Amino acid sequence: MVAAGSPGAGTINPWLRQMNRTRSRHTPPETTSMSPPFEGSHTQGAQVSDTHGFIRRSIGLAALFFMLQACVSNPVTSRAIDTLVRLSSERVAVADRVAAAKWGTDSPIENPAREQQVLDDTVKRAATMGVDSAAALRIFRGQIEANKLVQRGLYEYWASTSAGQQSPRPDLANEVRPVLDRIGIELLIAIRDAGPTLEGAGCKRALHRSRLQAVRALHLDSLHRKGLERALLHVCR
Repeated sequence: MVAAGSPGAGTINPWLRQMNRTRSRHTPPETTSMSPPFEGSHTQGAQVSDTHGFIRRSIGLAALFFMLQACVSNPVTSRAIDTLVRLSSERVAVADRVAAAKWGTDSPIENPAREQQVLDDTVKRAATMGVDSAAALRIFRGQIEANKLVQRGLYEYWASTSAGQQSPRPDLANEVRPVLDRIGIELLIAIRDAGPTLEGAGCKRALHRSRLQAVRALHLDSLHRKGLERALLHVCR
C-alpha cells in the first residue's frame, strides 16, 4: 500500500522496483506506466514483514501530522476527525492481511454471519462505553464495506498477475482479527469523543481535509484511497 522506507521525498521503494519487474513481464509496453492497485501485494517472505513494519511507522507519522494540523483549525473538531481518519486508515491497511490470509482458501470475502457478529459486538460494546449506537453502526458498516472493497481489488490484481502467493500466510483468527478488534475498540472511543462533532456543520469539511492528509502522508494507492473514502462515507451526518 505504501513505500517500504521513509515516506520522505526521494525514497526508493523496493516494492516498486519489484513491481516494475513484475509488470514488465505481465503488461504490454504501452501500459507499463500504469500503477497496480496495490504496490507490493506480491511480496514474499521477509518483504511481508517489512511491509507491516512500515505501515505501522507510516500511520504513526500520519498521526503526528494530523495533530500538528489541528493547531491551525478548530482543535476540537480536528482532533476528533483526525483520530477517526487515522484509525480508518489503519483498518484499511489491515485489509491487505485479511486478503492474504483468505487468498487461495475457502474463506469467502463476503461473510454475512461474521459481519453481523461484528456489528452485534459493536452495539454491545457501544452500550457499555457510552457510545451512540446509531453512529457506531453507521460507521462500522462503512469500515466493513471498505475492507471488502480492498480485498476484492487485491484478489483481482493477484489473479491477473499470478502474484498472490505470500509466505508466510497470516493467521486470520489469531493474528489479524485481534488487530481488527483493537482498532474497533479505539474507533468506538473516537466516536464517543467526537460526539456532536459528527453532526456539526464543519464535520464534512474537516473530514475531507483529514482524508486528503492521510492519502498524502501514507502514500495510498488508488485502491486504498477508494477503501478509505468508503470507510469514511457515513462518518458525518
